[in-house]
Amino acid sequence: MDNQALIEGVYTTTHRPDGAVCRIRHMDTADIVAVVELERACFTTHWPVATYQNELLNPAAVYLVAELDGTVVGFAGMWVSADEAHITLLAVRSEYRRKGIGTRLLIGLLEEARYHGATAATLEVRKSNECALGMYHAAGFVETHERPGYYSDTGEAAVIMWVYDIQSSRYTALLGQLRAGLEERCPPTSSV
Repeated sequence: MDNQALIEGVYTTTHRPDGAVCRIRHMDTADIVAVVELERACFTTHWPVATYQNELLNPAAVYLVAELDGTVVGFAGMWVSADEAHITLLAVRSEYRRKGIGTRLLIGLLEEARYHGATAATLEVRKSNECALGMYHAAGFVETHERPGYYSDTGEAAVIMWVYDIQSSRYTALLGQLRAGLEERCPPTSSV
């Protein structure tokens, strides 16, 4: 099974209770306009369009989008270098938050990291973002330290988080539990 089929067919293409189909897939150049618009709605600092174009050409970068019935409602990105993954972005349009879309994107990134041989993953998150902190904790991330003044727009501290041994059977089981929790809310469709 190729990696795209792994992400889409196994656990991230689901029907939501409201009938909408949620699909996680690799980002492509046709998504850049929607992703930039979403980024501007979610964050106060922004990447130029050229950065996304370059990232899609970067062999160490992985970018995913979440679609509901063909509309991009979330995206996430990371870099994989040697045995580490660095999650750089994860955003979900405000009206679609707390519906499991962020968790689906996170699981997709972590599965991609495992596929590319990473054994650990890291990220930075705003200290005030309790919802995101909870999602990352549920995925096994632990807080290792803070970087004061990390976010230039507000001077807010970043919480640095890591998850280790993501290739282990224990971590495979944790991802399975996260998927099962999502499937209880939104049963999966058949494989793509």
